[in-house]
Amino acid sequence: MSKISFRINTTYTSIENIFIDEYMPKAPAPLYSLVYIYGLRCACAGIQVDNKEIAEKFSVIESDVVNAWVYWKDRGLVLLLGNKEKPVVEFLPVKSLGDNIKETVPRNKIKQLATKPTYKPTDVADLMANNKEIEQLVKMAEATMGKILTQNDTQAIVSFYDWMGLPADVITMLLSYYKDKPMGYIEKVAIDWSEKEIDTIEKVDKYMSRRKDYSKIMGYYGVDRKPTEKEEKLIRIWLDEYKTPFELIKEACQRTIEKTNGPAVGYTNGILKNWYENGINSIEAVEQMDKQFNSKIENNENNKSVKIVKPYAEKGVMNNSFNNFTQKIYTNEELLARAAEKNKQRRDKLGEK
Repeated sequence: MSKISFRINTTYTSIENIFIDEYMPKAPAPLYSLVYIYGLRCACAGIQVDNKEIAEKFSVIESDVVNAWVYWKDRGLVLLLGNKEKPVVEFLPVKSLGDNIKETVPRNKIKQLATKPTYKPTDVADLMANNKEIEQLVKMAEATMGKILTQNDTQAIVSFYDWMGLPADVITMLLSYYKDKPMGYIEKVAIDWSEKEIDTIEKVDKYMSRRKDYSKIMGYYGVDRKPTEKEEKLIRIWLDEYKTPFELIKEACQRTIEKTNGPAVGYTNGILKNWYENGINSIEAVEQMDKQFNSKIENNENNKSVKIVKPYAEKGVMNNSFNNFTQKIYTNEELLARAAEKNKQRRDKLGEK
């Protein structure tokens, strides 16, 4: 285990009153202040210690010590320098918070350790003994998942709370949604939620609702898969920017399948963008737009039969298989969608090169 080298810019070893008066009362837990004070003591004495030794000193787990250092870094009291092999904590001058004292960062908002800490059975037992919320969380997890948790399951769930900083009620919801999945899969989802700060019941509801939207839209194409990152981006535009009703998205998807025989989301985007720019927001409006376009095409064809066909006949142009060819007629949105799809294919080709 690598030792931490401490650095300090002050010439005194006493604890400043500002720290005691303003910072200590705002710390998430007394341990955070103990870690700071003990580190300061080691810095002044030229002693090198590692986070594990500090954890053992105060009978806590290593990740709690790391969280304490990250907290004080965010408060501007220390710098975290060096690397994993040679970590360095540099103490900075303590400045008064004055009238702009910020609220303490909630436990679940504190930046967490970059790599998952190792939880021994004794660590888990200590956490459950000292934190009733964790003890309750483990019991709720067993009830939610309908089974006795293995040691690995318990360690993983404890890490969701202690390492990732997810609240207990959010973890319980996570387990209820994915209880039939392996714990490794659940852990990946937990990390994703932590990184996206999905840390309230409301945010979970919104996240899961959006996932259902994605699934519903991909179902319009007749496929059972998650959208890619690029596809998600386009779908978010339809839902959030265009506010497109699902009935219109379904219609656009069906037209896409008819023309491309597959889930060409870029093609669908061309159709929906055209409708949005033309103020089309209902199936009735789409049908009306189609009628107007078809009527326009019909008028153009009638005009062509008078102005174009007659001169050719006068010049003695023979009717043959070439000039009898009837060109396929595309609607406005289909032309735009085809252009968008061609552009996407061109960009993808350039990306491959």
